[in-house]
Amino acid sequence: MRRVPCSPALLRPDTAMRSRARTFYLASLFLPQPVRSDVRLIYAYFRTIDDLVDEPGHGSVDEVFAELRRWEDALLGRRAEAFPSLGPMLRVADRYRIPIEHFVTVIEGARFDVRMQTVDTLEELIHYCTLVAGSVGIVMAHVLGAEAPEAFEAANDLGVAMQITNILRDVGEDVRRDRLYLPLAELARAGCSPDSVRMGHLSPGLRTVMRLLMSEARQRYRRGEDGTGLLDPYAKFAVHLSARLYEQILVKIERRNFDVFTERARVGSVEKWLLALPAYAQHRQVGFRR
Repeated sequence: MRRVPCSPALLRPDTAMRSRARTFYLASLFLPQPVRSDVRLIYAYFRTIDDLVDEPGHGSVDEVFAELRRWEDALLGRRAEAFPSLGPMLRVADRYRIPIEHFVTVIEGARFDVRMQTVDTLEELIHYCTLVAGSVGIVMAHVLGAEAPEAFEAANDLGVAMQITNILRDVGEDVRRDRLYLPLAELARAGCSPDSVRMGHLSPGLRTVMRLLMSEARQRYRRGEDGTGLLDPYAKFAVHLSARLYEQILVKIERRNFDVFTERARVGSVEKWLLALPAYAQHRQVGFRR
């Protein structure tokens, strides 16, 4: 049955992060309640756009593009009266003086994602990650008190690092959906054919490319964390914790000798809390000494 397009509607902010992004949900618990609510509302928007591309049931490619266009038109026209679910998010954007272009950027990234089955170069991969995740980092930095250009650059780096981490974690899942985000130029340089990746062959060349991307991600994690000092004090630990927990996915992949085909690398809930609580205690002690 042909899907009938409907007016844009956000996922529920009170459940979207808790059910779809447990690392960010845990980190958000360390934010003041009003800020936490704003962060979760904004996350619901970005997740809604992401689901238009990644979740089944959204129709043909043309229908997905049409729906993305409706979102873009609603944002650029600021038509909260036409799409009521956008109203609260637009008010948050106004309160934190967030340029609406950053919310539109992720729609551009979604279009890129719909069209893309492979990525040619590392530069193209970084561009894609900037569209779909760097934009998220920049918006969140506005909410968390960033003002200096360096803070937004750091937030972009952190978003890109997390998206690279997602790509490495999901190699097996993505090839089953006929998508390959590992740069073809780097695979060729390492002597690894795209077909061998699609077949689930864990070759030395694939490990070489994955190490390269891990190095890129880790450099950006460091630059991203360096930028936390430019955020409001209440936000520093939440951002630090998000980065630390997300980077643990890379550690998990390394411990499994880069096997991203047989099982998805993940950091369990208990492990996250075992990392979070001592880190928070140390953070509080440092704050008190200051």
